[in-house]
Amino acid sequence: MCGAWGTLAVGLFAADKGLLFGYGSSQLVIQLIGVAAAFAWAFPVSLVIFVIIRMTVGLRVSEAEELQGLDIVEHGMHAYPPVFAADGFTGSPLAPSPAAPAPAAGPVPIPGNAAIEGT
Repeated sequence: MCGAWGTLAVGLFAADKGLLFGYGSSQLVIQLIGVAAAFAWAFPVSLVIFVIIRMTVGLRVSEAEELQGLDIVEHGMHAYPPVFAADGFTGSPLAPSPAAPAPAAGPVPIPGNAAIEGT
């Protein structure tokens, strides 16, 4: 959509040919033909490609992979710490497990970093 708008904007705002500068609609019509030609090529070609993908390898992951999370399936690890994860249904944060320690009140010291440790 942004590319189509940019193409049409030339027909509207071009200083030497634009419709809004009093030069008529001929440049805008040319730009409209260009947008229509790009769409007439891109849409059917994309449709054919997506149909082939859907018939061969599929467009979606399995329901089990979706529920497990693609960060685990694709990368073998969580993308975010569990304290930042949402339950996926209500959007509310998951509570940390009872065995998890409470978050530190201040900055967490990094071993070997005197500026943060204050030593």
